[in-house]
Amino acid sequence: MRVARMFLILLIVTPVFADSLETTAPVAVISPWTYWPNLPRSGRFYRPTGVKVGSKYFLYVQGGAYKGVSTGPGSETCTAIGEKALAFSAPWTSTGLRSQFLYEKAVSPCNPATDVHYQTGSAFISSTDAKVKLTIDETEGGSDPRSGHFKRILLGSSTDGKNFTWTPFVKQSVIGGVTYSISQANLVQATANSNWWGVFQWAYCTLCNNTDGIGFWNQGRMRVVMDATNIRGFIVYLLKSDGVTWGQVSDDGSFNFIPYNTFYPGARSIVNNNNTWEAWFIAGGTPNGGCDDGDPNSSSAFGYYTVSQGGSFGAIQAVTSSSRPMPTTNGFGRLDPFRMQDMNGARLVYSASTDHMCQTTGNDGFRGMEILVTEVNN
Repeated sequence: MRVARMFLILLIVTPVFADSLETTAPVAVISPWTYWPNLPRSGRFYRPTGVKVGSKYFLYVQGGAYKGVSTGPGSETCTAIGEKALAFSAPWTSTGLRSQFLYEKAVSPCNPATDVHYQTGSAFISSTDAKVKLTIDETEGGSDPRSGHFKRILLGSSTDGKNFTWTPFVKQSVIGGVTYSISQANLVQATANSNWWGVFQWAYCTLCNNTDGIGFWNQGRMRVVMDATNIRGFIVYLLKSDGVTWGQVSDDGSFNFIPYNTFYPGARSIVNNNNTWEAWFIAGGTPNGGCDDGDPNSSSAFGYYTVSQGGSFGAIQAVTSSSRPMPTTNGFGRLDPFRMQDMNGARLVYSASTDHMCQTTGNDGFRGMEILVTEVNN
């Protein structure tokens, strides 16, 4: 699913707030050049999220081989589907986390509908059943919220990190003749109780023919309360538009109220940093170099802000770099930051970039996009 540039919400941040510095040069850990060395435009990988399972660390990414490509990750199954959710793994070692990840398999389901794509959300371990939970979006027909393409969020459960069972989680709903689409559920396991909490993205349209509604995403708040008496074992709640009341999502995933808008940039991941939760997002700003993608109005960078289960949001922080331009002129050069901490306390950031493609032959949308790892100082 090629995401149009107009749907990437880039918030301009300036170094005056910067308190995180990227200190190492990027290393490609999942790359189209590995699987299609002579034609890297054959695939793309982005939106990483990860979790440790036993002695392995799993990264789940969106993309894989394009339709019609018969080799490489994602090509081995469900050939009618566009983008898939793919699992890659590495040994839980300092070297393993900074080296090429091994392709495991496509983990998203096979949907026979026309032009289906899957978009990765978040991964975590539930304290209730000790299983890996993975959220993914299921779209049909494209990636335009003004056309109602985003149909539902699915929740996956797995004991080994690569074999998932999928159930509907939250789905597109019609309220007063308006279609509300949801996506990108970024959830974490609460530390004080068994609940899950986080944020999600939502948009709306009425005609849903690419002419009305909003072509960008608002960010809402979500919480999931464990309930053994419920048929799903939990109840999903979304904060309503009044910013006070929590509305219950039906067991089939539908809802009948307008969600709240945090008015914060959409989180690509929520991570714990020394007992403080941080939401990382795609930012922009005045470029200080980088590959020229041909668009004079584009740039990309990383940013983050603190967030809590209670709903507090901190000041927006910028990320700078001593190893590469940040912000970069390449609008697809610094996307989808996912930060984690290794066994030695080092803070690694996995992210997506077309820098290699841009520097080689020039950008072609998301074609050739790869997953890179860098390290930040705090």
